Amino acid sequence: MTNDVSPEPENNTLIIRDRRGRSQFSIHNRIIDQWFPIIGPYGYSLYSLYVRMADQESEKSYPSIRMIASHMGMGAATISDYNRILAWCRLIHIQDGGRTKSNTYYILDIPEVNDDAIEHLQQQIQFDIKRRTKQAQIKIKNLHDKARKIIINAEKQKLLTKAQAYQTKIDSGIIPPILITILDRIDNWQPIKAHWSKTKQKAVITTIPAAPTPQPQLPITEIQKAKPSSHHTTNLLDHIGIVGKNAKLLSTTYPENALAWYWTVLLEEMNEKYIPGYIVNQLKTQTPPPVNTADLASKWLSLDPSDREILRAHVHSYTATGTNTHDSFAQFLPEEFLPDLYEESLNVFYQLYKSNAYFTDW
Repeated sequence: MTNDVSPEPENNTLIIRDRRGRSQFSIHNRIIDQWFPIIGPYGYSLYSLYVRMADQESEKSYPSIRMIASHMGMGAATISDYNRILAWCRLIHIQDGGRTKSNTYYILDIPEVNDDAIEHLQQQIQFDIKRRTKQAQIKIKNLHDKARKIIINAEKQKLLTKAQAYQTKIDSGIIPPILITILDRIDNWQPIKAHWSKTKQKAVITTIPAAPTPQPQLPITEIQKAKPSSHHTTNLLDHIGIVGKNAKLLSTTYPENALAWYWTVLLEEMNEKYIPGYIVNQLKTQTPPPVNTADLASKWLSLDPSDREILRAHVHSYTATGTNTHDSFAQFLPEEFLPDLYEESLNVFYQLYKSNAYFTDW
């Protein structure tokens, strides 16, 4: 690895020894430590491929979209979206190869994730949204121009209907799901060091080879329950309104991911009729949900029913009396109650409770 090595946290139980051979490539620590929560698994995978294929002297690579799609198992649209995001993050520079040549990808010096980097990324996203809006407005104008020249009413109506569809997109805000995801990641961004400070307060569970012995009874708040079956995912998808082929296709999705995306759109107050389609798209593309809702969903599905009832009772009590005397729901709770749930997740639970979210008792 290159320089900028992060200090090792106290009581760290993860020990990594590098015994790789000579055929290897390196990625700056800052990519994992700071940028991964923003670019996500897809962005990291693409960036890794470009670094792997880069010429060490010129620091550029030129894989074709077809080769990337075939090797990485990504669609061309996903590759294009994350290429723009990597460029907006100033991690790579893309020189367009036109119709006859592959693009050239330059690996840039890795900037820190700071206020300047965040502001630049947000500006690029806003520029892209404005660009998409302008393109839609041009299409609307062209469709109306064509409609005025057509005599046949049926053909004219088709064009006007298509123009209205573009206008509806503009009215609702032309923000592709991938950009919504990036904006969410920016809002929830934390460097890896922030998680180290939290792990110090949590019990560490390790597996040590030993003779078989009876296992002790774990506290109900430990995350040691078996993963829910696909039947649970199907029930949740049905509640959200995802049925038929999509429900069957997504039945093996981790239920915590489906639940986290459902809670996310509730917090964003998305129009109900768009919720099923949006969640289907996020689950099909395996886009990770925001950290807070993902953490809460994972913990919620692992809680004992009695703990769930106690949590509901606490949030109901807080709604009735605690909001005037406490800064947050997490501070209102007794310190010994669910210590392994992060403060941010507990506050998300309160926000979801106020929005009448669905809390399953699986």
